[in-house]
Amino acid sequence: MERWVWGLLSVGVAVVALWVAATSSTLRAYGLNPEPGVRAVVVRVDNVSSTGLVAVVSTVGTQAQLIADFDQKNSGGAARDVTLRPVQLWQSWRPADWLQPSPQVCTYTLQLGSDLKEHAAMFDEGSLLWVKIPPARINSCDNDASSAAVSGNTPIPVTVADVGPVAVFSGNLPRVLILLLTFAWLLFLIQAMVPGGRFTGLKRLLVGKDNRYSNAQFQMFAWFLVFIGGYVSTLVWRIASGNLQLAVGIASPTTLLALTGLAAGTYGLATVITAANADSGQSVKPPADAPRVENLYTDDAGRFDFGDFQSLVVTLVAVVGYLIALAGWQETVFLGSETTLPDVGATILTIFGAGQATYLLKKGLRTDAVHDLGVTLQPDTVTLDAGRVHPGALLLDVWHAAAVTVTDLAVSRQPAVPGGAGTVSVPAVGAGTRITAQRDQYPVTVDTTALARGEYTFELSVGTATLTQTVVGQFRVA
Repeated sequence: MERWVWGLLSVGVAVVALWVAATSSTLRAYGLNPEPGVRAVVVRVDNVSSTGLVAVVSTVGTQAQLIADFDQKNSGGAARDVTLRPVQLWQSWRPADWLQPSPQVCTYTLQLGSDLKEHAAMFDEGSLLWVKIPPARINSCDNDASSAAVSGNTPIPVTVADVGPVAVFSGNLPRVLILLLTFAWLLFLIQAMVPGGRFTGLKRLLVGKDNRYSNAQFQMFAWFLVFIGGYVSTLVWRIASGNLQLAVGIASPTTLLALTGLAAGTYGLATVITAANADSGQSVKPPADAPRVENLYTDDAGRFDFGDFQSLVVTLVAVVGYLIALAGWQETVFLGSETTLPDVGATILTIFGAGQATYLLKKGLRTDAVHDLGVTLQPDTVTLDAGRVHPGALLLDVWHAAAVTVTDLAVSRQPAVPGGAGTVSVPAVGAGTRITAQRDQYPVTVDTTALARGEYTFELSVGTATLTQTVVGQFRVA
């Protein structure tokens, strides 16, 4: 698919996410108690005096957005939170209303009571609040023809019972859907922006130079996805409130930043260690045929590696756990001037850090590197005609350090054939032969004269004074 198509898909997903958030959520005025004749409005904090005792606020949306107008029959009800559709704070989502005049804005001066000193953060500039306003002051603003009427100069005294936070509230399904749409948007954007090459898009970010999926690159991408996904999905909910000023002011906890930085640092150090080992000739990585998922928990020779497995499991558990916590936290996104994403937790940070330290130590000691030999057969399996000899049917690749003495190169296990005749052979290597190149290739001859149709397995061994490695080959006789 062309990159511009991926770009259009990312734009479309972003629009759908905003629409879902705006139409499936409500604004909730927390702590607004029902009282006879009480009227409260949604306001934005414009500024606060240096003493913190006086705040100037402006209404958001139209005066139709009086979120509480309780009569006597509601006065006996228990305290409850009042809700309002976020789309009502925008002028309108209907195209027919887009050319209508801007909504009336009323400005009020609030005299903050001493009991609000403990809630000073609630009055940070740009925060959305609900405030109880005397009906007479509201009516005087409604009757003013100006576009930004100031309802009198007398400050309105407010206490902790007269003002409170406003938050976006949503159900379980919309929250999960917004997270999925956010991740889809990010993945489409990667497909659109990452240039082509041997691999394109997401695969290019995860595959290392040795043609294997990189554990360090996967972890860095996973935490990048979590961090950006959490930030952007929260941004969507805040923008859906109708207050575009809330597009900024999303803070990240220190632990989440530390995890993201730790994953990126591990990738950087792993790259440096690999390059240093290759330059010194102390280790060689034979490239893989193609990247496979098992690269994330096996070493370069394809053996199970518990250190890589542990690191992968810790990463997956931490990522899934954080996403569940994030979805729960986004049930109520408060519309203050700044909100902080949920924390990861010190336990996850400690476990993840220990796993990364083990991974780097193992890589530095080159316990997963190929010191002497890296033996592979190309291709993995091949189909051969019956009844004849096939010279060079397979190719044996031997990777090794800059100078290695090969003492043995032989078929260690042949397919079972009538009479015990050998069917697989490789060129003989004399004892003590010194190889100075870093890669040698040997043609493997397969004789199918005495073989019936079917699948066969054999083993080839390559030995040095310090190491013997065996590779399993397969072929099919048709």
